[in-house]
Amino acid sequence: MTYKQILWEVKRNPEKRFRYLIYLMRVSALLTHKESVLTRFTGHIIGSFYAFFSGWLLNIDLSYNTEIGEGLVIYHGMGLVINPSAIIGKNATLRQNTTIGNASFNGEAPVIGNNVDVGSNSIIIGDITVGDNCVIGAGSVVTKNVPDNCTVVGNPAYIIKKEGKACKEKL
Repeated sequence: MTYKQILWEVKRNPEKRFRYLIYLMRVSALLTHKESVLTRFTGHIIGSFYAFFSGWLLNIDLSYNTEIGEGLVIYHGMGLVINPSAIIGKNATLRQNTTIGNASFNGEAPVIGNNVDVGSNSIIIGDITVGDNCVIGAGSVVTKNVPDNCTVVGNPAYIIKKEGKACKEKL
């Protein structure tokens, strides 16, 4: 990710505190993967500040090493927990009190596709894949794979819209 892409992503976030969060996360990740020892050290210093800012001040558990595509938007991020081994695609939208993680200790974390919108208080856990262009409704508990172009809601989650057409289908 380039610095220009980082600034574009920062501007997408409506709240200033999450603009700072995204900026610190991306710059830390960018610098810690450079060859120069001094640059990597600087990245780790910024990463330490990022960890304090995100964890202690914003109550967000999101490692700067998590693989997240460009275009991340966070609304009201309090209580957001994302496993460092989770993979999130481009243009993801995340809301407060959302958990994306493994279902058991040392288990696999989810892979989230591109253009996924995750509602507040949602739980996405286990070795699953959420397809591209999906909407995860508020309060949903997703433990099974979600196909592309779907809207899922409920506990356990079920499909209410697939390929733009209303339906009621189990995952």
